[in-house]
Amino acid sequence: LRLLTSGTTGTPKIVDLSTQQLEASARASQQRLGCGPEDRWLCCLPLHHIAGISILRRTHTAHATTILHSGFDPTAVNHAIDHAQVSMLSLVPTMLSRVLDDRMDAPFPRHTRVILLGGAPTPPALLDRCRAIKAPVALTWGMTETASQIATREPGDLRSTADVGHPLPGITVTTEDGLLVVEGAIAPGGRWVTSDRGRLDE
Repeated sequence: LRLLTSGTTGTPKIVDLSTQQLEASARASQQRLGCGPEDRWLCCLPLHHIAGISILRRTHTAHATTILHSGFDPTAVNHAIDHAQVSMLSLVPTMLSRVLDDRMDAPFPRHTRVILLGGAPTPPALLDRCRAIKAPVALTWGMTETASQIATREPGDLRSTADVGHPLPGITVTTEDGLLVVEGAIAPGGRWVTSDRGRLDE
């Protein structure tokens, strides 16, 4: 699979992903988030980026259902959440803020158990809003080169610290000269020195 990176932190570039990387990513995500045949994952992210296309791979691997929107509309997202039994969805922070605005910070229904939130740092004020309604947000860090998720918090873990949780099963993250290094089946060639700066905490 050949994709362009999103360009969030630099100029978009072409990335080639192997079937092994995509499959390993889907399996690791499934172990962390628990996606199964009963789940309905809403996809309102673009399919020409890894964030959107990885949803299709995850639901295929888990024999789950994808609810596919042609674009992002907060009212349509909330209608699907409330009336189409959406149990999982993926958003970036700006999108989640607009979804909360549209629903006037009403709590999510019990059947919505995972809101995978990544693509950019989550502002503390948005985390406060999510904490107030016990939103099942799972903060995540990932990248196109690793077929999406690398590290992800458990859904509903809304601690005020800035971490993104533990690496997914089968993935190791270390640092090298201040850069984060990813090892495992999701990484190109098994090891990828990222351009992301970070540190490891307890």
